[in-house]
Amino acid sequence: MVTVKKYKPTGAAVLFVKADWCPHCQAAKPELDLTASVLGSVLPVYEVDSERNKQVVKELGVDGYPTIFYRTKTGKLTRYTGERSGQNIVDWACAQSGLCGKKGRK
Repeated sequence: MVTVKKYKPTGAAVLFVKADWCPHCQAAKPELDLTASVLGSVLPVYEVDSERNKQVVKELGVDGYPTIFYRTKTGKLTRYTGERSGQNIVDWACAQSGLCGKKGRK
């Protein structure tokens, strides 16, 4: 997973918007790390720090942490609402992107 100090949206990606003080974010981080390792170079996974990216968080309409989005190449966002397990997030991201085929799934 790529941790970004300042997020500048480019291309398709999974965004993990988090706050360091959030216990739910801390609990979800290993699952997002698993997601990033499974998706590899097929689809980047970005960890977006809400404290360092306040304007981006506002533009995304984040109202709680963690918040996970799939961002298309054109900038359309889809919010993830499922269970925060790595495999569920991988399956969702693969379905959203259409990029993974069987390679992105364990």
